[in-house]
Amino acid sequence: MRILHVSDNSYPNIGGVERVVHELAKRQVRDGHKVLVVAGHENMYKARLQQDGVFYLKYPYYQLPLASKYHFRRFLPDLV
Repeated sequence: MRILHVSDNSYPNIGGVERVVHELAKRQVRDGHKVLVVAGHENMYKARLQQDGVFYLKYPYYQLPLASKYHFRRFLPDLV
């Protein structure tokens, strides 16, 4: 299954929501799913990283709504 998480913040930032999203996504990858997290961050540039099999795409906060829509159409998730 293809799973897309959209969050206002995510790993590697530290916080409750960030940790929950990371742990949930990590377990979904372990169960054989392909997981993408699209999140916002305070910097003015796009960042990509992969941790524990989870792909993270981080966008400046002002770009997050359009980036989420773009990756929804491109990634074609089964679950959001």
